[in-house]
Amino acid sequence: MPLIFWNSIPVLVTDDNQIAEVKKWIEGSFHELKDIFRIISWKEIKEYYEEKRRIKELETKLKLV
Repeated sequence: MPLIFWNSIPVLVTDDNQIAEVKKWIEGSFHELKDIFRIISWKEIKEYYEEKRRIKELETKLKLV
């Protein structure tokens, strides 16, 4: 039985050096899905996590959560 992920968004996490190559790969072999794929660097994921942590700490300090 094939795996079916309804309402899922394919996210490809890579490094900054490979983003251009990944975009070419998706626009070529997977061109039907190019508007669905999300491409992001691991550094952006790390920055997002750090920002979310800072916000959570501030909300805790302000007793908002």
